[in-house]
Amino acid sequence: MFAAQNENKSPITSRYTVTGYILAYLVSILVLPRFGVLKGFPQLASYIALGLVGCFVFRKDYIKGFNLWKTRFLNNIIWLAAAMLGGLLLQQLAAIPAYLLGSEDLGGNTEAILGLSKIYPVPLIVLALGVFGPVTEENIYRIILVGRASKKLHGALCIVLSSIIFMLIHVQTLDAAGFANVLPIFAVALPYAIVYYKTENITIPVILHVLNNSIGLIFLRH
Repeated sequence: MFAAQNENKSPITSRYTVTGYILAYLVSILVLPRFGVLKGFPQLASYIALGLVGCFVFRKDYIKGFNLWKTRFLNNIIWLAAAMLGGLLLQQLAAIPAYLLGSEDLGGNTEAILGLSKIYPVPLIVLALGVFGPVTEENIYRIILVGRASKKLHGALCIVLSSIIFMLIHVQTLDAAGFANVLPIFAVALPYAIVYYKTENITIPVILHVLNNSIGLIFLRH
């Protein structure tokens, strides 16, 4: 069911370009902000920039995805709905440990996002974290860690590992509550990875991710 994918199954992008994109993401989004550099507006700008660059770097994947809506519309709708409902159910189940521990930050980043929303306009927050943030993360965790990696590794392994890594990069504190807070992130990353692997259509997890983040930001703000 989740075998290694055929070498010709998805468009190829230069390994140097992909490596450069990963490094840019790691430095500007994960490393520097933790040392107090590129926080606030620079980090929001980095997400927008990486999202735009990623759309160009992986344009063949996105073009393929758009074309698949023309030829497999109903199939894509079914997968999208299944991943959305499955993600919601898994997210609720995964939130139980944090609830039992009395933690209120089920996303792992709530406090930081609330801080940003008090300084910068909501449309900018939604554009960066609700749209281009998901695009950037789908490029990294689905196109690269599932699509590209599954050409060499077993598909199920790529799906699980990419979801675990996606969860771990959101950890804010190295304690039980910190890990419990990010379990819902693993719960939504898993169906995103599965639906991409099965459909080869990156636009499906992007749509799901954008909806999830944007709706969450709007409700968080109010």
